[in-house]
Amino acid sequence: MNITRTGRFLEVDNFGNIISDVSESCLTDDWRCLIHSVVDQVQKTDILKSASLYLRGSVPRGLAIRGISDIDFVLIADGKQQDLFHNRMHAIALSCLSKQNVCSGIECEVYKSTALAPINSEKLPILHKVLKTGGLYLIGKDYMNDLRPVRLEEMGDIYSRTMYRDFERCREILSLASSETPQALGWFARRLLRGAFEIISLLRINKYTRDIYLCWEAISLCEPSCEEVFWRVLELAVNPAEYNLNDGVRRLEAALFCTANYTGRN
Repeated sequence: MNITRTGRFLEVDNFGNIISDVSESCLTDDWRCLIHSVVDQVQKTDILKSASLYLRGSVPRGLAIRGISDIDFVLIADGKQQDLFHNRMHAIALSCLSKQNVCSGIECEVYKSTALAPINSEKLPILHKVLKTGGLYLIGKDYMNDLRPVRLEEMGDIYSRTMYRDFERCREILSLASSETPQALGWFARRLLRGAFEIISLLRINKYTRDIYLCWEAISLCEPSCEEVFWRVLELAVNPAEYNLNDGVRRLEAALFCTANYTGRN
């Protein structure tokens, strides 16, 4: 399989803080049209009118690939109806997805504002780190100026903290042997590459990225014995539909074993 090197490492300022590389100027017309459709429906939905909406992932970084990349939203809405917020956003995503051929899927995570930390907080929640280093504000209250900068060394638990729990979740989906099998394999393969990068490479190369090719490259540089194992995970992440269930799971388990061995040595 021909996999092209793509992506970039996030820059760090003189104080060691991550500099976000998202920008509205990175949005091409195709993606902008889809985003506006989602925003328009959110604003027309009474229960979501007071919510804040952010865009994250490859699209606001200008790295999205038409027909392959998905689009990721983060909704921040307070109240006791979190399930209802999530259901409404899911319905909006399905409606907008059915009317376009730009992306492969629309994902939306729903949080309360308490998932963010005050400006003077020492320990930062995951959502805080994700938004501050890669979120693009769209509508509602903008929390971004209230979020303190994120230091490079604080980025080591975005994916690795839940990596093994995510694998169990992936196995549950795979056990159903449904049409979602390729998506589940690809989803976890991407998370595994990012989590292993955080564990194996982040503090050794003093750079951060979520881009899976660069994650594989950095893992291979720091642990050459893991190069082939994680290349097979990269293949799975890029084109999961080409691999059957058993082969996909074997690839993931081999890479988890490599990561666990590294963790045990350090």
